[in-house]
Amino acid sequence: AEPRSRPYLLLFYARPGAQRNAFEIGLHALRAAVARGALRAGEWEIRSFGAPLPSFDLGAGQTLVNDPWRDFASYAAQMRRTSIAFSLSISPATSYPVREIAATGGFAVTNTFANKNLASLRAISPRIYAAPATVDDMAAQLVRAATAVEAGEADTPLPPTASQMPPTWSAALSEVVPWIVAGVRESRDE
Repeated sequence: AEPRSRPYLLLFYARPGAQRNAFEIGLHALRAAVARGALRAGEWEIRSFGAPLPSFDLGAGQTLVNDPWRDFASYAAQMRRTSIAFSLSISPATSYPVREIAATGGFAVTNTFANKNLASLRAISPRIYAAPATVDDMAAQLVRAATAVEAGEADTPLPPTASQMPPTWSAALSEVVPWIVAGVRESRDE
């Protein structure tokens, strides 16, 4: 993680062509959060990524600006500077931006769906805020996350036990690879 400073950055994973990403709900939730006094112009930059888009007026002098596609290293640097990643996914899988921002210690706002409930998301990171995919619920979570960022909570390290994310690929694969190897050996013996 890098220090998050003003203007804070919110990245919205915006893919209008992929219905599961609920672009319209996300756009209206951003407008509602701005109308509630959060994500103020001058204090926050709000950028979209994922698909080329025009700029969108969010009200109160705030604009959603599309970022160009980045290479992996540039994207990783941007994610480390991001205070909030806003990513909706009407599916049981957690989207990559939610996990990526959690890995940097930033905040994520996402929706619940089926097995992707608040408890399972909070097991990844206590900085994942989630609710049903409605405009009002998403706006409330955006306001909550912005308030936490402005209070300096993104600058405090998470305790080591606060995230279930393994710190390295070796740790992540330490139990999985032996299980796969054993399964392959077993299938060859049959």
